[in-house]
Amino acid sequence: MNRIPLSPRRRFPETMIRDTTIDSVLRTQALKIPSKVAIQTGEIAATFGDISHRAEHFARWLISVGIQPQDRVAIWLPNGVPWVIAHIGVSLAGAVSVPVSTRLVEREVQFILQHSESKVVVAATRFLNRDYAAEARNLMLTHPEVNIVAIDPTIGDLPGGPANVTTSYSRSLEPAVVMYTSGTTGFPKGCVLSHRSWTNNARLSAEVAGVTPDDVILCPSPFFHLFGSLTGLMGALSMGCTCVTFPTFGPLKCIQAIQSFNVTRMVAVPTMWLDLMKHVGPPNLPTLRGGVWGGADFPRAALERAMDDATYAWDLQAIYGMTEAPTLTQIRPSDGREQKVGAVGRPTPEVEVRIVDPITGQEVESGQEGEIWGRGYNRMVGYLKDPIATEARFAGEWIRSGDLGTRDSYGFLRVTGRLTDMILVGGANVYAREVEDVLLAAKGVSLAAVVGQKDERLGEVPIAWVVPSGGAALDAPTLLKHCQCNLAGFKIPREIFVVQEVPLTGSGKIHKALLKQRANLKGN
Repeated sequence: MNRIPLSPRRRFPETMIRDTTIDSVLRTQALKIPSKVAIQTGEIAATFGDISHRAEHFARWLISVGIQPQDRVAIWLPNGVPWVIAHIGVSLAGAVSVPVSTRLVEREVQFILQHSESKVVVAATRFLNRDYAAEARNLMLTHPEVNIVAIDPTIGDLPGGPANVTTSYSRSLEPAVVMYTSGTTGFPKGCVLSHRSWTNNARLSAEVAGVTPDDVILCPSPFFHLFGSLTGLMGALSMGCTCVTFPTFGPLKCIQAIQSFNVTRMVAVPTMWLDLMKHVGPPNLPTLRGGVWGGADFPRAALERAMDDATYAWDLQAIYGMTEAPTLTQIRPSDGREQKVGAVGRPTPEVEVRIVDPITGQEVESGQEGEIWGRGYNRMVGYLKDPIATEARFAGEWIRSGDLGTRDSYGFLRVTGRLTDMILVGGANVYAREVEDVLLAAKGVSLAAVVGQKDERLGEVPIAWVVPSGGAALDAPTLLKHCQCNLAGFKIPREIFVVQEVPLTGSGKIHKALLKQRANLKGN
């Protein structure tokens, strides 16, 4: 057994926290509402009772091939019923899920499989013109002891074990998931999250958002990222809702799903909300009342349009967190309009947030900028097999976000940038977020990304990429003039590139590391 040591950090009084596990949440709902549809993927539906039954079969198979408590099982599948069954089955076997992105190339996947020491890999046979199961076999040639389970990602059945095998179940404080970070610089880190963190965070986030069992939740966000599998999928299962999803995102797929299944809420990153708004007018989605967004910035003008009573009238609620500490803050339905478009909420139940000076570690005054720190039940156990990085991420009981932000006297958090997004121009600090906000305020700008480019005299200078909204005609000279009217000279981008799209990470965030590489290539 390859057990992961649990953190000895002090536990806080947590009156709303339950000792639940991923499998116990599903089993509870299967007993209460066995015939209700839990997952809908196109024409394929699976009820809570069906998923519970099939996950139990898969758990018995895992145990029969030698999986021990806290062994790790990789899930290399797109969104769909098989992904959910595999995830629940791993928990029923007492093992740990390792979601793997279907967008990664073989070199990246090989690192995750070997670093996590996964004993079983559940992989798709055909998806996006690839045979993931064949790739997994090739990657694991030197590890013949690893079982490769090849299935159709849409309708394939997972193997079942003998009826006389007893499932071991999981315990609340034990690791549930190893979620690898996007890895935009170097290899990704494996964030170990406990069942207690995973299940309570999903449930409390859904409760704060006002989700009820009558809601039908659309989750186009990929399950191999935390926003999709925790906030979207687990949040829906926790509340007894139907979760509608599909293997790949597309705005037309979203429109069809909303209309076909009377979707009431959507869990999606801002780029998905923006794409949806480009393809459909307000009258065509009468059942969609709103939902949550997170993982990246939502341009204020677009967010205001989405929430305007004269257009879509959606109640959109921001969620702020990170893989290492999901959902630190969240907008409530009762919050004011200004808070909903300008902030990312207040701390969620049983979570504390503070803003500190990143140099001294001392808390700053209300309204002052500093690094965002959080503490509570939702923190990761640590980075898998990386005690040095784990220690660097924690400051005693607090976890460092690496994000910059401010908090007002009412507790509302505003994210202002990343510590690593700071551009040092001739000794002066320039925050990319500030420049991006100015560009986003220009007419016709949908997205903006600013990075530092090396400069022999100043060290670094800012350069920018902008994406036009709709059919807007943008040109760099006009945007530069707009910046000159709104920014100090040293903050003005030296170059502005107008493009139709910017590269995104697997989780839908702007791929700043790739843009920085491009910026610093000769003749970029």
